Amino acid sequence: GNYQFDSSGSLTAATIMLGPQIGSGYPPSVNYPVTSSLQGGNISGDVLAATKFAHEFGHVNQTGQENSALFQLQQQLIPQYNALFFSNGRNLDDPALKALERRMGGNPIDVSHGRENAAEANTIPYLRDRFPGKSMPSQVKQAIQTYQKANPGK
Repeated sequence: GNYQFDSSGSLTAATIMLGPQIGSGYPPSVNYPVTSSLQGGNISGDVLAATKFAHEFGHVNQTGQENSALFQLQQQLIPQYNALFFSNGRNLDDPALKALERRMGGNPIDVSHGRENAAEANTIPYLRDRFPGKSMPSQVKQAIQTYQKANPGK
């Protein structure tokens, strides 16, 4: 969070906040298909912590590479979208919500899912280094293969 951009739109700063329990607890597979696979391999502690850290750096890398104007617009409009969604009786067909979706390139869930999914790409090099050759647990290897099939080029 706390992304900062210069006048040309280049990312100049970001904040990654880590908690004391970073080496425990597994994220849900829907947004973290690679990181969550560590649970199936019964991998925790330093490896889980480093994988989560790699994921967070993935957010920084992604934000630095994407259209900063769109990113900043999404950051501005997502709270507006959510407020309208909850005040309109959760009517997804509200024309004002549809207009915000067009401006943001999707609804907040789609935007968030896309960001989390893209950040997962950053976990793969770390896990390959950590588990070279045949030492990688089968669940992790399968998750990486599935991720890369669904996200060619990542």
